[in-house]
Amino acid sequence: MSTIEKILILSTILLFGFLTIFSYAYVDLNLTLSKSPLVISFVSRMQNFGYYHRTAATLTYSLFLTAAFTQFIITLYLIYRKKIGKKYLIASIIATTLISIFAYPYLSYDVFNYMFDAKILTVYHANPYTHKPLDFPSDDWLRFMRWIHRYSPYGPAWLLMSVVPSLLGLGKFVITLFNFKVLMAAFHLLNCLIIYKILFKLNPKNQMLGTSFYALNPLVLIEGVVNAHNDVVLATFILLPVYLLSNQKPLLSILANIIGTLVKYIPAISLPWLII
Repeated sequence: MSTIEKILILSTILLFGFLTIFSYAYVDLNLTLSKSPLVISFVSRMQNFGYYHRTAATLTYSLFLTAAFTQFIITLYLIYRKKIGKKYLIASIIATTLISIFAYPYLSYDVFNYMFDAKILTVYHANPYTHKPLDFPSDDWLRFMRWIHRYSPYGPAWLLMSVVPSLLGLGKFVITLFNFKVLMAAFHLLNCLIIYKILFKLNPKNQMLGTSFYALNPLVLIEGVVNAHNDVVLATFILLPVYLLSNQKPLLSILANIIGTLVKYIPAISLPWLII
């Protein structure tokens, strides 16, 4: 790696390392992540900063966003100018993804709903389409959740995927949360690869730039990996049909689109285009 690539990697690690630490300022006040005195002390200090020093916390986060997007734009420019290469891109994708796995989902409660929907299946052996979290009033997780009055709004393909991290979580909240974060991170990495493959076929000149625009985008990393929205899974089943179609596999392309529709219903919009 060149000197500039090493500097950018170090900067990336510092930025997302900072974000991971900062994210614990917004751990729900009704949620206890660990019984360890060290963890409790750390989270309490961060919560005090996030919840009770809001002006300072907002300024801190604004500075982070400014720095992260500034580096993102500079990186895109350097890739466009061929100043940094594939090794940097791979290292940066891996670094940002791994670090983001350990961040608390500070901007969204959605992942908790994914976890509880799966728990209805794996622990309570009930149907998330006919049972809602509120139907299990003795469950401790309800203390820090939102939207506990709704049935699962997601497709059966997503529920099947969510069963795996739920079972591997062994009923433990933190382990299950980590498993869901790993699942989202895996799909994020898969998306990076699919975009890279699509551009190799359709626009090789901009293969690095196009992949970087998704893979290193702070918005994608924060919402997809840090906050663990299942839209990152949805993106896979929007990109995969395009990749399959570019490789002259129209039937598999349509099948991938149908599976995506069974995750979340948005991919159905592109089905007519794929058929045509």
